[in-house]
This record gives sequence, C-alpha cells and structure tokens, in this order.
Amino acid sequence: MRTFWAVAGNALVCALCLAVFSLLNDFSKYIFSLGAFFMGLRFFRNYDTWGVRWAFLGTTVALYFLLSIVYVAIAYVQGWPLPTMSS
Repeated sequence: MRTFWAVAGNALVCALCLAVFSLLNDFSKYIFSLGAFFMGLRFFRNYDTWGVRWAFLGTTVALYFLLSIVYVAIAYVQGWPLPTMSS
C-alpha cells in the first residue's frame, strides 16, 4: 500500500509541474519542467522495478491531461484568459 501512495503522490506532483509548464509562456516555465524531471529521477532512484516505474509514468501522463482539461474548463467558465501558443 505504501508503494501505491508513493506512485500517486509523486505522479500528482509531476503532473502539476507539467501542467504549469504547459500553461506558462515565459522563461519561468522551465523551472517547472526541471522540477518534474528531478521528481522523476528521484522516484526512479527509489523504485527500481519496471512495474512501479510504468505505473508512475502512466499515472503522471493521465493526471497531466486531466489537470489540463480541468484548468481549461474552469478558465473558460470563469472567463479567465486562456494560454495561447507562442512561437
């Protein structure tokens, strides 16, 4: 059960970092990218079995998409400006 909470907690933090990374348009977005990267490194160092690592990656990606969709829905309803693509 401890492994489940470790996967869920670390995946949530990484997904939050990736969601913030995808929503920002300035240079500070890369801080969140590095945060997710180092969280992944820390998780992979502590858990060395393939099953737990795949569970972490899959949960992170699923939570990233879920958090991004939830943010966009809330922003649309509240009338907040949505992030635009920058070149």
